[in-house]
Amino acid sequence: MSLRAALGLTLLLSGCAPTQQAAQPGPEFVRLQQAFAGLRGTQAVTGLQLKPQADGGTLASGQLAGAPFVLRFPAHWNQESLVFAHGYTFVSPEADHIPADPVANDETGGLLPAAYAQGLAVGQSAYDKRGFAVESGIERTAALSRLLTALGARRAYVAGASEGGSIAQLALERHPQQFAGALAACGVVGGWVPELNYTTHIRALYNVFAAGSAYELPGVKDVTRNAGGSVNKIGLTLLRLYSAAVLRPGGEADLIIRRTASAVPGVQAQSDIGTLGSVLLTQLTGAEDFWAQAGGVFVDNRATVYHSPLLSDAENAELNRKIQRYAADPQALARVQERWTPSGHFTGKLYTLHNAYDPLVPTEHEGWLRSIVASAGNSAQLAQALVPTATTRFPTKALGFQATAHCGFTPGQTAQAWNTLRGWVETGVTP
Repeated sequence: MSLRAALGLTLLLSGCAPTQQAAQPGPEFVRLQQAFAGLRGTQAVTGLQLKPQADGGTLASGQLAGAPFVLRFPAHWNQESLVFAHGYTFVSPEADHIPADPVANDETGGLLPAAYAQGLAVGQSAYDKRGFAVESGIERTAALSRLLTALGARRAYVAGASEGGSIAQLALERHPQQFAGALAACGVVGGWVPELNYTTHIRALYNVFAAGSAYELPGVKDVTRNAGGSVNKIGLTLLRLYSAAVLRPGGEADLIIRRTASAVPGVQAQSDIGTLGSVLLTQLTGAEDFWAQAGGVFVDNRATVYHSPLLSDAENAELNRKIQRYAADPQALARVQERWTPSGHFTGKLYTLHNAYDPLVPTEHEGWLRSIVASAGNSAQLAQALVPTATTRFPTKALGFQATAHCGFTPGQTAQAWNTLRGWVETGVTP
């Protein structure tokens, strides 16, 4: 916008424009009022607020069994619904966050606006906590979908990204009568045991290769505990590391990065700040929260043989002597395998989307899921798509390094994935 246009807009907003009239109730508003008023039992909503929108739609918010939610109904609702499960957030005593409006304040990369424009009611529920919240994410997201069914939805979908991708996939398994289809984007769809093995391997390897250098991570070194340092201190350490690596290729910092990435077992990790930054910030600040939800540590590297092609045989042997060894608690591991690991048994359609490389949730999850579903004899219900690797600025857009992106999808890619899932459900034709 030009300076002249901006000045004109400022004057317009300061009093020259007529006062905007409040949005008038649309065709669905009265019916929704009556439908909400008729809810009973577990579907009863407290603190309900219904607000007409300028497009004729209706914004609804309140609490369902104590869980804050937000829904938006289009002016001409087609009686289909899409609920979205958001991704992992850093551990915090603050309550979980959901947007005030799932369309106007979209946090889904264009998914909910695309579905809303097609006539679907869309929305989100808050989880019971920040951090690792798969259990409450599944149940609260499914409960919100059941609320939409009670209000008139005849077909329901669920979607999610990152941790939310796991939630969407597991909700499809756990609530087979509720969902016709699920979209899991950049999701932990291969299970939480391999995901936390991946992040813990990286922290343990980094500790070995950075030991005694200026790039040691602050705080506690035990990889089964939180580091105790702030996110900012961790971020500053990694920024110093990458600054030095850029200034001196082949130097100490560069070798720490490349050796760490090259020795991760079972995953093709890349040596960029997107990988180390996203993984280490999550693991160093959230490890104990993961174990708490499971009732104990559920990763184990006692039998792991680490190997880097960048090291000699003697150096690899030294790596395996020096690296911290940790054991899984059998009961915690069993709980994670029972509750938060896919079984491959589901009746709705599952469509998954991943970047060709993802630094935080490895693309290998797609292969792990594919094997699980095949073993369950259910491959006809699964379709998967990969899109090119995306990059972003880390840690901020204005300052930092070009890095591979977690969940790096364009709005067009997100909309295409959604349209593919919906078309599959409606036609029965596998993508």
